[in-house]
Amino acid sequence: MDPWGLDLERGAERDRARHQELLRQALASHLKELVVEEALIGGGERGLRLSYPVLRERRLRFAQDEVELELMHRPDGNAGGSGADGAAGDQPGEEELEWLHDRVSEELHRRWRLPELEGSPLFGSRPADVDRLRPVGSWPNLHRRQSMIAATRRARMQGLPVRLREEDLRFRSSAPDEAPAPDCLIVALRDVSGSMGDEKKLLCRSFFHWLVDFVRADYGPLEIAYVVHHTEARRVEEEEFFRRVESGGTKVSSAYRVALDLARTAKSTGRQVLVLHFTDGDNWGDSDNRVSRDLVREILETSELFAYVEVRPHGRASGLGTALSEVEAPHFRTLRVADRQGVLDALDALFGDAQG
Repeated sequence: MDPWGLDLERGAERDRARHQELLRQALASHLKELVVEEALIGGGERGLRLSYPVLRERRLRFAQDEVELELMHRPDGNAGGSGADGAAGDQPGEEELEWLHDRVSEELHRRWRLPELEGSPLFGSRPADVDRLRPVGSWPNLHRRQSMIAATRRARMQGLPVRLREEDLRFRSSAPDEAPAPDCLIVALRDVSGSMGDEKKLLCRSFFHWLVDFVRADYGPLEIAYVVHHTEARRVEEEEFFRRVESGGTKVSSAYRVALDLARTAKSTGRQVLVLHFTDGDNWGDSDNRVSRDLVREILETSELFAYVEVRPHGRASGLGTALSEVEAPHFRTLRVADRQGVLDALDALFGDAQG
């Protein structure tokens, strides 16, 4: 590549890297609030805006006179916080993040990995994607740098100004490599009883939303069994799991019996099992707490991980939580969520520790 083209490539890459780093810093500072934002997890309709120091990226758009693309600068320059008359300013810019959910998702996936216990991978290798460039594809997958390199080469050979044409476009196309997909079942248990008020249910939905998003994005089509419970438990479809609103009492043993049946069936076919239960711990009497404790011990015999997540705003352990504290197993985890800030902490405790 000639020196001019090399400088263009390096400069564009530096600008892009700086922009991405600024965005990552802004997201990191707001991440605990964003993971429980209803607009992101499907519970709200309002848009979100996030202020951060922004480096304006160059934009590609169709030219008006013919079907081709041209390289355009944003009218407010290449730095955030425009000054008067379009001059560069020194104030943070405000950017509306149309793909905010995807950005948060990417940041979370960078932090997490399904856990390893006793030195052995619990769910096998994480499937990797191989980026391949194709001349056709969707606009979100446009590879700007490679497209500009192709346009620059063509323009210099023809002695023309650098203008992107359709023939120059390069799109990312991710294809899975030969890494084996993990063979496991995830059992998600959600408490929908009357004691789980609106705030607790939001925390529960947020927890499972990002968990499911992470598992599907990084590990492919793993089977997830969704179970809701109050005094009775039953398996439901995914949409009902996230949207269901009920009331009434709580009998946690009913959920653990369903989980035990699912775990035994999966184990009989050689599959690995992960069980996650999100509840406030309010249960129908000490007798059911003891039954639930014994059922958890049975589930642990046929599963690789059981995570009990209890939302307790005042910090005191519930009767169920106290009973389950008697369970001793290396693959049994107890987590507490006191408020909205605690959802990300709980997810990080489950999946962040496994990263190298």
